[in-house]
Parts: sequence; C-alpha cells; structure tokens
Amino acid sequence: MKYAILEGEKITNTIELDPHTAFAFPDAVVIPENIFAGIDDSYRDGRFYRYNEETQQEEEILPYDPMAAYAQELQNYQTELAQLTVDTDYRLLMLETMSMA
Repeated sequence: MKYAILEGEKITNTIELDPHTAFAFPDAVVIPENIFAGIDDSYRDGRFYRYNEETQQEEEILPYDPMAAYAQELQNYQTELAQLTVDTDYRLLMLETMSMA
C-alpha cells in the first residue's frame, strides 16, 4: 500500500509499505488507491489537500473520476462549437448583406 510520510500536516515523502510493517512509521498515513496525493500536499482531519496555484487556495484532493473528466472535455467541445457556429452565422449574414447591396 502507498503511505504518506508527514511532518505536521505536510507530506514530505511517499512510500510503499506492507500494512503489517506500517507500525514502524508512526507518521505514515495510508493514501487510498484513487487519491493522487504526493510530496508538498497536506493531510488533516482524514483528508488530503493540494495548493492550487491558479486559484491561490488549498483544495481537497478528491478521488479521480474519469467520467467527470470526460464530461468536462465534452463541455469544452460544446462551448467551442457554439462559438464557431455563432461566428459562421455572423459571416453568412455579412455575406448576404454585402450581396444585397
């Protein structure tokens, strides 16, 4: 199993341990299989957190959900398609206006 070595609330290292020998590392906490926490992340109250540079805030590391990633990607494509459609409609309208003149 994967464990996080903590100094206070900060993860300073990650290691693979047999659960039967984990007692030798009192500052180690199990990192669940679907949580991708690593060095410089934080752990408190049974949850892992990561500092997000873009938002300048600490965010909880949630289990990876591939369907959520696909849904976000689909939403991005739909937004791009909508913008292209509006642009194309505007160009067609401009061509019709020019041909009438």
